[in-house]
Amino acid sequence: MLNDQKEDTTSLFKIAYHFRKLLAGVIVVSFVLSIIATLITEKKYSSSGIVFAPSSYNRSDVIDNPQFGYDLDADHLLQLLESKNLRDKITRKFNLINYYHIDTTNLDWEQKLAKDYMNDVTYNRSRYMSIVISAKTNNPQLSSDIVNNIIDLVNDYRRDVFRENMTKELQYKKDTYLAQSEKVDKIRQKIYALKKPKSANDLIYNHLLMISKGVSQPEAYKFISTPEMEQLIQDYKYEYSRYEQLKDDYNKAQYFYDRPIAANYVIDRAKPEYEKVSPSFSSNCLMSVFGSLFLTFTFLFIRYKLPAIIDQAKN
Repeated sequence: MLNDQKEDTTSLFKIAYHFRKLLAGVIVVSFVLSIIATLITEKKYSSSGIVFAPSSYNRSDVIDNPQFGYDLDADHLLQLLESKNLRDKITRKFNLINYYHIDTTNLDWEQKLAKDYMNDVTYNRSRYMSIVISAKTNNPQLSSDIVNNIIDLVNDYRRDVFRENMTKELQYKKDTYLAQSEKVDKIRQKIYALKKPKSANDLIYNHLLMISKGVSQPEAYKFISTPEMEQLIQDYKYEYSRYEQLKDDYNKAQYFYDRPIAANYVIDRAKPEYEKVSPSFSSNCLMSVFGSLFLTFTFLFIRYKLPAIIDQAKN
């Protein structure tokens, strides 16, 4: 077996020496082809920015205890960045359908667009839990603009996602509070139907005010002359206390809804980089030369050894 290996090695050297002119020609041709390929291939320019997710999107927490987010916060941010919604926003803003020459009459045009986009726009989480946003296009300014717009748009997109759920909850609290207000009004109308007020809030308001100030019961309850009125006053007190609580809950929810959501920490915004990242002449040259030499050597070696293999098979 060792002798066979030595023989194969010797054969390779013999082939290289015998076909040295051919191999030299292959190297020259491969080198020229790599130059041509580099020149005709579209140049790509890359740009990148770095952001950190905050540890909390509550502005009070950010002010009281400003910290960069941890792995879970970074993962949440990555999910937003990689979402179809954000990709569609960037696609529309920069007309990437036209940039990628996508034929929208094809059934798979959306898949092709998504594939091209994800090849050129990438998101990577660093070991420091920051998110590196990169874009690669044929225009340095375009690459920079895409990254910076993503940095800005992801804040708006996250806010919209939060607000969508918050709006539903806020509307529920508002509906509950208004329904309770109507219930209170109906009881008030029943009370006033039994005893006409001399002025606005003449009965209920003054009654509750006197009780809160510790006025003697006969004075505070002098207008409650029937069991029906007594029951209505008790119902009113209970429903009105619920109304106050629901109103307070709604006002708090409205306050938090109106507050702006904390934005991501921007460490670096993207700037145009005018040094191309592809195509690489050195990479093309190495791949072309070594690939051509490998294929040529393989072909010559098989051709050189094939007669011996056929004779061995016959014997």
